[in-house]
Amino acid sequence: QMFKNIEKCIDNNIPIEDPTEWFEPPKSGHLYSMGVDIAKLEDFTVICVMDKMDHRLVGFWRINNVSWDLMREKIKEVSIKYNDAEIVLDATGNAGDMFAENLSEIGVNVDTEFKYTNRSKMLLIDKLALLMERGQLRIPRIPSLVSELKSFTYHLTDAGSLKYGSSRRDDTVNALALGCWSLNDAPLEEMI
Repeated sequence: QMFKNIEKCIDNNIPIEDPTEWFEPPKSGHLYSMGVDIAKLEDFTVICVMDKMDHRLVGFWRINNVSWDLMREKIKEVSIKYNDAEIVLDATGNAGDMFAENLSEIGVNVDTEFKYTNRSKMLLIDKLALLMERGQLRIPRIPSLVSELKSFTYHLTDAGSLKYGSSRRDDTVNALALGCWSLNDAPLEEMI
């Protein structure tokens, strides 16, 4: 299992009415980052919004089988809602590149177009794992997210390199990791 201290990071006091779409009201003066994993074929599109001030997951959206237009509009809406949240988007492959371009055309500021390679995914997942191991994240008990975190593993390939992934889906893990990519080691409120 890749992620340690999952239960320590879960805040059971955060009420979740809908495990596929949940958003806390944004706070004035807070900075947010937004990880977006775009669906390809039968996968899910997932948005995870992180509060950079206290390292809390404050917004979550998971859906599949919707149009690109609906996805773009939802990403724009959520980014604006969270004080023009900094977006870190999975822009792997031609579809990812085109999607990032389309978002720019409708006025969405994609801060980082993250392209997955074996090395970049390793860095991304390692950062999330370190934040969790230190107990520096707070996430609600969203069933799909908790399940994916628990089933996410790594193994050594025949070539001797590490390979990360899950035997199930990992869309929510990727979106959470992308949302955490621009977080500082300590929450911003602790640094002030």
